[in-house]
Amino acid sequence: MKIIVKILKWIGIVIVSILVISFVLPGKSHVERSRVIKADVPVVFNLVNDLRLWNKWSPWYHLDTTAVMEYYGGGIGKGSGYSWSSNNKNVGKGKLTVTDVKDNEFIMSDLTFDGMGTSKVVYTFTKEGDVTKITWAMDQDAAETPIAMRPMCKYMYLFMDKMIGPDFEKGLQNMDSVIQSKK
Repeated sequence: MKIIVKILKWIGIVIVSILVISFVLPGKSHVERSRVIKADVPVVFNLVNDLRLWNKWSPWYHLDTTAVMEYYGGGIGKGSGYSWSSNNKNVGKGKLTVTDVKDNEFIMSDLTFDGMGTSKVVYTFTKEGDVTKITWAMDQDAAETPIAMRPMCKYMYLFMDKMIGPDFEKGLQNMDSVIQSKK
């Protein structure tokens, strides 16, 4: 019995320590990647602005091509969006809504993963000579997550760039490949 009490005491100390440490961890996360694509800005912009084309370049679409996708708002531009549902734990369930668009300059959206709060996602498009620089960025704020998830989110934010950054790079590379294959 003394051993069980000792084990429970140490488990309690570890849990309290984890929670206390989470109070000093960063409450925000920023992931950003860019790529230069040999194409005019409207070509790159339209590939992102039309949500129905995302299955051509999205790094997550190929993880589960059978995920249920439901589009709304026409699938193009401000107010459009889609929801998805997948049994694949790496895809999960969520919703993306385009919140603002300035043609050929930026696309802003809210990305909500089921039970994990909302992230802000921005694509920016910049003409650089005869190429387009596209930047894909995502910001997360623990204050936007359910209170019970905040400590875990803060720990995840420490690794977010390494977890999501490679997916952004792959998505940007896929965009480039899709555009170059049409030339």
